[in-house]
Amino acid sequence: MTAWMVSVLGFSMALFCILPRRWSERWPLLLGTSLTVLLLVPVWQGNSLSDLLRGALGDFSITSLVLLSMASVSRLGVPSPLTDRQRVIGGLLVVAVAVPFYASTLGLTLVDPYRWGFGETLLLPVAALALLMVGLRCWWAVILLCSAVLLWSFGALLESRNLWDYLLDAMLVFYVLGAFLIGAVRQLMKLARSG
Repeated sequence: MTAWMVSVLGFSMALFCILPRRWSERWPLLLGTSLTVLLLVPVWQGNSLSDLLRGALGDFSITSLVLLSMASVSRLGVPSPLTDRQRVIGGLLVVAVAVPFYASTLGLTLVDPYRWGFGETLLLPVAALALLMVGLRCWWAVILLCSAVLLWSFGALLESRNLWDYLLDAMLVFYVLGAFLIGAVRQLMKLARSG
């Protein structure tokens, strides 16, 4: 039940952040509540839109939920704690971990890193990553990594018992890759206009 509620909240925040900013300027709480109710309405064979999305896309990771929470709060007018440099570092980190992880998990190598998430094998690399983030002064990433490991160790929030599912999800990877692609296209268009 908890994983289902977290999923509804995650999809609601994702829709809230995707919609045009002008829609959320006047009554942001009404919009957020309306989106949540919309996600709970049965649309096909008694399944809500949230159930269908969860079945197709899976659960949100703790990383996605934290980033969606920050984005939603920033849509309400609260300044984002992330600098542009930290956004780029975080995005590069997600891509650097996700591309080899998903390639290996899909069978392109003989190693299965997803299996490592069921035990404590993955804790040492996550701790090293947290120390690297301390060195880069990305405090939000340190808090995020520690929160994900704590929630995983208590078995809270998600149905999965795999640490990877608490750290990474496909929706986050596609968002980061899309953001980098859009940024690259904007830079190319800027260069084309100036030159």
